[in-house]
Amino acid sequence: MSYDVNSLEAHWMPFTANRDFKDNPRMVVKSEGMYMWDYKGGQIIDGSSALFCTPAGHARREIAEAVYNQMLNNDYTPHFQLGHPGSFELAERVCRLLPDDFNHVFFTNSGSESIDTAIKVILAYQRARGHAQRNRLVSRERAYHGVNMGGVSLAGMVKNRDQLMDAAYGESIFLDDRTIDSHIKRLRRKIRALDKEFDNIETLYGIGYKYRAS
Repeated sequence: MSYDVNSLEAHWMPFTANRDFKDNPRMVVKSEGMYMWDYKGGQIIDGSSALFCTPAGHARREIAEAVYNQMLNNDYTPHFQLGHPGSFELAERVCRLLPDDFNHVFFTNSGSESIDTAIKVILAYQRARGHAQRNRLVSRERAYHGVNMGGVSLAGMVKNRDQLMDAAYGESIFLDDRTIDSHIKRLRRKIRALDKEFDNIETLYGIGYKYRAS
């Protein structure tokens, strides 16, 4: 295969019909504030903040300068037996913004990595408590939890799971868009069928559930 600067073949894009895109590429060449511009000069409103990666807007000079200065001072420190003052300061500032029970921060690089890390923390925590059998996870139908294997296993996006179910791990219970009360009744029945020690279920913040074993 030959390569040149005008070829689009080398980049395989996620969640994209690649052949269709490369037949009619939508290439962004500039961004500022809430707008992006394509290579034809067309202006685009970035309603998703670059998939939630630029919530403060594009081309913020103060952010660019802060990143530039930090990279000149210390661009990266691996947190394996090493630390960097900035990460500890940021963790403390984040904790101040959160409710009192949230007093530790584990930094990740993406939402997908965050979900996989949370799954591992949950399973390791239960195993450390001597409850290794507590490994069932509850998720919403059509819920998106990233594209790493743990997130795909837990997510309710059927098309993401279809090709990977044999490789996906864990056991998930999926809830549709019924009312909270009907969710709880249905979830009790499902968990009791799986776990004879099931005792009770609690609603958490209207967005998730946990259950207690007796």
